[in-house]
Amino acid sequence: MRADRLIALLLLLQRRRSLTAAEAAEALEVSERTARRDLEALSMSGVPVYSTAGRGGGWKLVGGARTDLTGLSADEARALFLAAGPLLSETPELKSALRKLSGALPETFRDDAEAAAAAIKIDAAGWGQISRSAPAHLDQLTKCVVAGRQVEIEYESPRSGHSRRLVSPLGLVTKRSVWYLLAAVHPDSPTTIPATNPIRTFRLERISSVVEHQTAVVRPPDFDLEGEWVRIVSVVEAKRGDLVVRILADPAVEGPLRYQFAGRINFEGGSRAGDGIRLAATIAEFGPRALAAQLAGYGDAVEILDPPDDLRAEFERIATELAVTWLALGTAYARSMAAKYQGPPEALEAYDQALVAVMADPHKGAANPYFSLNGNMFTALDADGVVGLRLDAESREEFMATYGTQLWESHGTVMKEYVAVPAQMVVTEADLLASWLQRSYDYAKTLKPKPTTKKKS
Repeated sequence: MRADRLIALLLLLQRRRSLTAAEAAEALEVSERTARRDLEALSMSGVPVYSTAGRGGGWKLVGGARTDLTGLSADEARALFLAAGPLLSETPELKSALRKLSGALPETFRDDAEAAAAAIKIDAAGWGQISRSAPAHLDQLTKCVVAGRQVEIEYESPRSGHSRRLVSPLGLVTKRSVWYLLAAVHPDSPTTIPATNPIRTFRLERISSVVEHQTAVVRPPDFDLEGEWVRIVSVVEAKRGDLVVRILADPAVEGPLRYQFAGRINFEGGSRAGDGIRLAATIAEFGPRALAAQLAGYGDAVEILDPPDDLRAEFERIATELAVTWLALGTAYARSMAAKYQGPPEALEAYDQALVAVMADPHKGAANPYFSLNGNMFTALDADGVVGLRLDAESREEFMATYGTQLWESHGTVMKEYVAVPAQMVVTEADLLASWLQRSYDYAKTLKPKPTTKKKS
């Protein structure tokens, strides 16, 4: 590249008092004509270089002028500006340094380097997240790492609580905008560190104060920041695999699962389950509480195969807490609606309890309580305390034959797909009502959805 040759020429001129076109051509392995054009380009770009004719003549820098460049190629200068550019707004010193470096670059590629500084923007925050500001003690700890001085820090650990520690700061690492300090600890003396596991990792946002000491850091002889961080990451990732489960997932949630669990989920392929295709996968996580919290929101889209007892217990805990919360909300809602219902209050209460058990929601409507799915009503409670349940033909026949009941009648109209659940059964057979309500709900899922809003005329 010509820019590289121009820098090489500039460095040759710095080392020699005079340089002929022939000498430049030989050094750069180009023709003499090309070397002469390059020397003229240096002069035209603002570099103080001139030529003299005759014996002992050649090209020289005016007054022996020198540049601060130390051999940067055009690609190296561009790479430097590209790497530093995203940090300029956060580091005034870096901005000043690049401005000085830019002034030392030849004009032939100064514009290219400055454009590189503005070419990249790093937004470390995920979608829907807020960018983290730099931790309070980042600058101070950086200076101590570079200077090799020990520090006394106050640290708030989520497990062990507040502590004050003397440490030798050895390096800083940022991962997804979270900063960590890697330091050797001094539990006994500033001059000694433990023989085993001397390095600890501290999250900077949990450091509340930093006091600098003049004592030099004690560095383990084999410490390497890159290698130590790789080791720490591997240990953490291994812990995230303490619990491994196999799942079957609806293909519709494959993307969200991959995004949420990243390298901790491994899809094995598809298999037929029930009336559709389910994707088999394995998931690794820290423990049952963390995994249950992440999977509970997927509902029946994710099935865990042979869950261990502690994981099953976590799901039961979540389900119980949600049921209690929503039952309380449902009860309050039901009470507000009960005043409008003209039937037996005990029937409305029993009906809502069964609805909450199956759908986690109380009834819709006021004077005429009901419930629907995708625009299709599948159950209702009339003013006599009788519940109508919408069932498939086989289930209707089974229900009427078992309980000696008949099709449900609403406002003088026989509802052909509905069976009547007698008021006495509604009030006294809560579990039975809930089980048949579940079958009605399952049947409603198979019905073609109806529009839930009226069409505009």
